[in-house]
Amino acid sequence: MRTGLAALLLALSACGGGNSGSDKGASVEVDTARVTSAPAPPGDTTAPAPGAVAEARRRTVRVRTSEYRIEITPVTVPAGEVTFDVTNAGGEAHGVEIEGQGVEAKTGGVEPGGAATVTAALPPGTYEVYCPMETDGQKHRDRGMRTTITVR
Repeated sequence: MRTGLAALLLALSACGGGNSGSDKGASVEVDTARVTSAPAPPGDTTAPAPGAVAEARRRTVRVRTSEYRIEITPVTVPAGEVTFDVTNAGGEAHGVEIEGQGVEAKTGGVEPGGAATVTAALPPGTYEVYCPMETDGQKHRDRGMRTTITVR
């Protein structure tokens, strides 16, 4: 504790006490990797609400496509705006379509090694997530590129 206080006093003394006007516009660097969230002061609307970052993570679904597979994580998310981050690990173009509860959202074709994002407002229910592409007249969906996601 004393060592930390001494280091703080040493750092403060290095800043100087005079106001020569040359310190205007000085900047401070912050290591954001070490910043942790804390409750916002009352009335502060600029800071995210406690748990907002965790909630946003729960509403992001990672989708990995390849020849004739589609993998999603997580398979259950809270209702609301849900973002699907799609990567194509396959050797041919794939895409993603989310369908159910009167909702239909989709990416375009994603080239091999590419990525795309689609966001949709999803009310509670079960949705089919599949690849809408075709190869040689055969739908990827019919070749096994389909799964479901549950929205609660």
